[in-house]
Amino acid sequence: MSNGTSPAQPTRRSDFKVAIICALQVEYDAVCLLVDEFWDEDFGRAEGDQNFYTAGCVGNHNVVIILLESMGKISAAKAVANMRVSFTAIQLLLLVGICGGVPSGPRGEILLGDVIIGDEVKLYDYGKRYPDGFRRSEDPGYNAGNFSRSVRGLLGVIQTDRGMRSFEDRISHHLQHLQEMANSQNVAKYVYPGSAEDRLFASEYRHKHHQRAPCICRRCLTDSDPICEEAIKASCLETNCDTSYIIPRERIAAKQMLEPERVNEAQRPTVHFGRLASADMVLKSAKDRDALSQELQVIGFEMEAAGFYNELPYVVIKSVCDYADSHKSKAWQPFAAATAASACKSLLERHHRTDSFPKEISIDDGASKEDHAHATICVISLLKNERFVGRQDVLEKLKEMLFYKQSFSRAALVGLGGMGKTQVALQLAYLMKDVLRDEGGREFSVLWIPALSVATFEQACADIARRIPQLNKTEKDDKLIVKDYFSTKEAGRWLLVLDNADDHDLIFGHSSAPGGLLQYLPQSDLGCILATTRDRGVAVGFAETNVVMLSEMGMDEAETFFRRSLINNDFVGVDEDVKSLLEFLERIPLAIAQAVAYINVNQVTTREFLNLLQGVPYDQISILSRHFRDSTRYQESQNAIALTWLASFEKITQTDPTAAKLLAFISYIEPKGIPRSLLPEGESREEFLHAIGTLLGYGFLTLQREDFYDMHRLVHIAATVWVRGRFTNTMNPNLALEHVASVFLGPQYNRREKWISYLPHILKILQDNFSFENDSSLILACRVGQCMIVEGMTRMAVSMLENLVDYMEMRDDKDLIRQASQHELARAYYFDRQHEKAKSILEGVVAVREQVLGGEHQETIRSQDVLAKVYRELGKYKEAISILECVVAVRRRTLGEDHQETIGSQHALAKAYRQDGRLNEARSMLEHVVAFRERIFGEDHPFLLVSQFELAKVYKQGDQMDNTKAFSILERLVVRGMKTNSMEDSFYLSSLHELASLYYANGETDKAVLLLEYVVAMHRRIFPEDDYRRVRSEKNLAQMYRSLETRAQHLLPQCVLREVVGDPVTAPTVTDKGD
Repeated sequence: MSNGTSPAQPTRRSDFKVAIICALQVEYDAVCLLVDEFWDEDFGRAEGDQNFYTAGCVGNHNVVIILLESMGKISAAKAVANMRVSFTAIQLLLLVGICGGVPSGPRGEILLGDVIIGDEVKLYDYGKRYPDGFRRSEDPGYNAGNFSRSVRGLLGVIQTDRGMRSFEDRISHHLQHLQEMANSQNVAKYVYPGSAEDRLFASEYRHKHHQRAPCICRRCLTDSDPICEEAIKASCLETNCDTSYIIPRERIAAKQMLEPERVNEAQRPTVHFGRLASADMVLKSAKDRDALSQELQVIGFEMEAAGFYNELPYVVIKSVCDYADSHKSKAWQPFAAATAASACKSLLERHHRTDSFPKEISIDDGASKEDHAHATICVISLLKNERFVGRQDVLEKLKEMLFYKQSFSRAALVGLGGMGKTQVALQLAYLMKDVLRDEGGREFSVLWIPALSVATFEQACADIARRIPQLNKTEKDDKLIVKDYFSTKEAGRWLLVLDNADDHDLIFGHSSAPGGLLQYLPQSDLGCILATTRDRGVAVGFAETNVVMLSEMGMDEAETFFRRSLINNDFVGVDEDVKSLLEFLERIPLAIAQAVAYINVNQVTTREFLNLLQGVPYDQISILSRHFRDSTRYQESQNAIALTWLASFEKITQTDPTAAKLLAFISYIEPKGIPRSLLPEGESREEFLHAIGTLLGYGFLTLQREDFYDMHRLVHIAATVWVRGRFTNTMNPNLALEHVASVFLGPQYNRREKWISYLPHILKILQDNFSFENDSSLILACRVGQCMIVEGMTRMAVSMLENLVDYMEMRDDKDLIRQASQHELARAYYFDRQHEKAKSILEGVVAVREQVLGGEHQETIRSQDVLAKVYRELGKYKEAISILECVVAVRRRTLGEDHQETIGSQHALAKAYRQDGRLNEARSMLEHVVAFRERIFGEDHPFLLVSQFELAKVYKQGDQMDNTKAFSILERLVVRGMKTNSMEDSFYLSSLHELASLYYANGETDKAVLLLEYVVAMHRRIFPEDDYRRVRSEKNLAQMYRSLETRAQHLLPQCVLREVVGDPVTAPTVTDKGD
């Protein structure tokens, strides 16, 4: 950016306008390597000034360089104060050097060697010390308000997308020049250490001696425990810090792909603008780093900037040399000093041109109220795509729909994934930002909000809200701040891009979350919104007739895009090869981009890449084509994009076998909502996380939410094609089934969310790969049956388990898996009210298990427990009680009095006592069960509710005092149910039924009828005619009618409940049986 001319040689101290301050020698040495010319004469200094100055020119500026006598803000303040006496014309201070960094900032990951431009400084050692410790005071911070107009404008322009690219290019250029200069002087310390040396450990992992050692490190168990001095000074290698605690990072992975051949690209730093924290201490605590970065909203930690905040306009230019944690070392300091020095020179190249830069559009804290009211806000999270070509017809349609109307407007861009919807929207956004102006010549505000999830939506709103004037922030919710501000005229003209609005429920809401993200979008006659989506239903619902379809590129557009994206045109080959490849890729932008990425990385020619694609066996393509024809969802998809993915799969197989294994495993399960805990981890945690990173890096997985991933359905189909020809010893259907069986242990109440998330994937793998010869298949089928029973899908469970047991007849009757499948089928029969069938199976299972496993084996006891419940339902109370008393005794002896299975058996035994008329024993045991479950589970746990319900039934059969207790319990259960969200839950209806019968027995027939009419209405809605619950409620209602002279007028269900127990909301869902 320099004009190539040096400034006139200075003759006096007043000729110097810029001062560069360094705290460390390594920082000073790096800056000196980029000085274009040194002025050797002594310009002197004022009386009392103890600084030592180095004078020279950098670009178009005469500069003085000061090396502080020591680190810290006191030393900095003293040096600047002295300098102002000697160099009275200084207009800009540049503090250049190294700092500790926060792992991520507004621009994403922050790596070692990245540059931080500090536009604000916060003191974190400013406060008061009380007897109970130090308390930080609320300091105002020191920000860009102290910058001159030209400096503010300079920094504003640098932060634009174009400015940032140019700035980082120049930093990279000067960094290479600095390294060459150092090499010519036989100084090697400024070389790039390599991405492998950039290690970010998990915050909770301390740097200490991790092997047994005769020092205090072995007693270091918490953050407050000390470690030995030797460990503090030692490297991570010397202390044996566990590399499995290193956090994998996307930018590190990208740099590793460039090394060692393209080291200049790998070492290229990223520039981050943000707030720095300053104090007279070195921060070496990840826990404190994270807390302070969150509290103060800082991205780096340094020690000098606060010393001259009120002296002169200044810019802090620091490079990250460590992560401010206990693992910090000095290995990166020289390289970081070099990148900071390079950034300093790049900034000075631009400084002389600040007067010609446009006025900064961001709002500074010193702006007037009128300035705040007319702030233009631009938040686009993606860089402008310089390779964008064509699509002019689509852009013109969107401009016509959005920009040329006098009222609020919406439009939607819809098309298959990979067609380039985001890139078209991005082009439109930058067009609006750079070209369009309103009637008063003001720029439009442009807002970019990803709608991938609630989290991405909220993060984008938070980024926008930070730029909204403080005067307008009356809300605490960032979403509402954005909505409210841009719904007012003072916000001016604006465009909002709602990108990736693919999830209908997320956008429009659903029964349990009405409103969706749509409710947070602003609406103003001065604004317009563009949504991009794969779902035509979302597009029409959002924009009605303002919908534009995006299809494949034309050949000329595709060829231009292809050639513009290549790094080296030597790999293009003849035009016929290019056209053949583009036709093979069906001119889909994503397919072209992926093909170019492969060519650029692997340096193959167009013909070689085309041959690789065409070399995929025909039968695999045929299978993939059939998948396309068989599913309406993929009618418009093209085969070629899948073949591009297949080529990448083959590359992953060579470079990351663990990632290839994961890809193969995922091809056997559902592509959406993949729990990370379901995936096979491989040899080590680090290897597993790296493999996940590989798949994320290729774009084959996307993070749906924390610990859950999605795979695009087309990618999944391509992976299925690829895997079918590659059964290996590392991953095949049998191994996939074995792994799933090892992690899917069936229904566990306290882990319901986890096993529910597994269930679709288990059903998919069983459906496609079930084998009666594979024990894992059989075990999984049994466990799926258990889950279906728990979820109330008893008919499905019966059907599946009957087929399983039919096959099992071929196995020996003592086979454990056969016995397990019969046991589960009997349970399904029990819950489906097919008690005779359950009894027939269980009597055989119990006999075999007693013989094979023994009478007190837990599996034998479980079968006895279910058999006793079957006897109880068949009216064989004596037999049920006999078995259950033995079961309770064995479980008390083997599991303990307070074990959940022991308590469950006591619940079942108490129920049998009640049915056998032994009410005192039933009451005593149930009161014990209820008290235990209240203490262990809490008042809303399903097991407790069922026990309370059973106790109420016992009380109902007792005296008047017990009747009162029954009323109390049942009314409490009903009222609790009315506060939750289901009118069709069988437990809720059972509670109403029992309450109705209690009213009837108490002579309150009118109330009883009203309640039971509601129960019957619900039963008729949800149960078939022969369901026992429906039959029983209808029979009881008929009996009540007969006791009345005339039938009560029919009331709607809500009216019934309102009449009896007040205004109902809805009802609970409790399916667990409690015993």
